[in-house]
This record gives sequence, structure tokens and C-alpha cells, in this order.
Amino acid sequence: MENTKLITHLKKICIAVFFTFSPIGFTQAQIAEKIDFEQFKNFSVNSQITIVELVSLDSNWEFLKESLGSPISEDCKEGDSFMGIEPHCSYTYDGLKINYTSVGNGVELSSIKITNDSAHIMYENVELHVGDSISKLAPLFPEAYENRGQIETNHLIRLNIAGSVANISFRYNQVDEKITEIRFIQVLT
Repeated sequence: MENTKLITHLKKICIAVFFTFSPIGFTQAQIAEKIDFEQFKNFSVNSQITIVELVSLDSNWEFLKESLGSPISEDCKEGDSFMGIEPHCSYTYDGLKINYTSVGNGVELSSIKITNDSAHIMYENVELHVGDSISKLAPLFPEAYENRGQIETNHLIRLNIAGSVANISFRYNQVDEKITEIRFIQVLT
């Protein structure tokens, strides 16, 4: 009986994790714009390192630090082997957090999160900061801008990277339409 409850509980957790991190979930109220890999290669963090370089970093932490400077904090620790997660590293800069995790295929970039205007994403020579108006995204990503809206409790403009399980999202305040967070998330395999 105890095993049945545990299995049922684990199934519920797996379903919740799937829909939380799934690029397309049932709670989606908008259509994300699909960008191809060539477009994706044009995204950089603080005009210093591309997201593609961060994805393919392969634990070269020195290259990360040479590109972005010394982090405010660096947290590398062991993961939870019960859940199949191995060591991970997080690097925190002013307004920027970069997370790496290993889920069986080596260390992979899991997320980049920009939370204030000290950091930015660069795309086609346009700096995108927290605090910018979402209208700044309209000429760059017209389909995503047109289809912006609410997903659960957040208002987002989303870009799905074609051929992958990754996306870039711009969370915004629906009242003043200012960007409040920029995030890259990759579902680890």
C-alpha cells in the first residue's frame, strides 16, 4: 500500500514537472513565435557571450568568467542522485543568473535569468533590458508581440527555438507593459 502511494505521488510530480517545463502546455493562452537556429545564434548576454556559447560551454567555467567577469557568487554543488540530477553550477552577476545542471548527458545550460537593468540580452544590435517597454520587441519579433498574453499568472512574450526544447521569454507587467524579467530555459535531456 505504501509503495502504491509513493508511485502515485511520483507520477503526479512527473506530470507537474512535465507541464511546468514543457515548451507547450495546456495552460498556454498564446502562441509563441518560432525562431530558427540562425536567429538564435544572434542572441548574446551583455554583448559579451552568445547564448549558443553558453549552451556549448562544456564546463569551461574560465571562458564564462573571461567573457562576463567575476560573478558575485558561484555555487557548484552535488545534485540529487535519487532524481538522476548530478552536480550543477550557478553563477550570479548583478541582475543575471546562469544555471547549469547535469541530467545524464553531462553538464548543460538549464537557464539564464535577467532580473534588472544591469544585465541585458542583445539581438540584432538591440539591447533588451528589464524596464524596457515591450513595444521594443514588436519590430524584432512581430508574431510573438502580436500573440503576447497571459500564461497562468504571468504575462509573456515567448520565442520557441525551432528544433529544440528551449525558449526565450520576456515577462512583462500588464499595466505599464514594461519588461520585468528575461529568461532562457532549456529542458534538459
